[in-house]
Amino acid sequence: MIEQRHLRTVDQHGATAPITLHIDAGTAQQTRITAVTAAETIGPVAGADLLEPLIEIRRRLEARGLRLCCQAARVNVWASGQLRQFTSGRQGYVLTETRRPSPEEPFEVVDFLAPAPAGQVTSLEEQYRFVYAFHGLQKPPK
Repeated sequence: MIEQRHLRTVDQHGATAPITLHIDAGTAQQTRITAVTAAETIGPVAGADLLEPLIEIRRRLEARGLRLCCQAARVNVWASGQLRQFTSGRQGYVLTETRRPSPEEPFEVVDFLAPAPAGQVTSLEEQYRFVYAFHGLQKPPK
């Protein structure tokens, strides 16, 4: 079964445009995503879970000067390995710099494909930098 998500992209000037993601998670081994804009089709891109091809779609959009307006593109949203495994790469944590999770107050979990406001999305590079800093790590060289 193919799921469709109607989202938006934003360019460097703040202009938004519609984009449709076609997600095919029909097999346990692979998820495919195809992104369709008014100008072009990107993909299909395949990966072991949803996050892997979603990152590649974001990378290709960024090469065109666009950012995908979804929860996965927020600077402080990322999945742990365990959450990624349990949700097939579909959900991530909202990381906060002011506190660490506890059983009483766990981190908020969001669907990566849920819409996000254009002002909250960022590049992969900025997101990686935030996540590495959150964990007290230096970003590895390219």
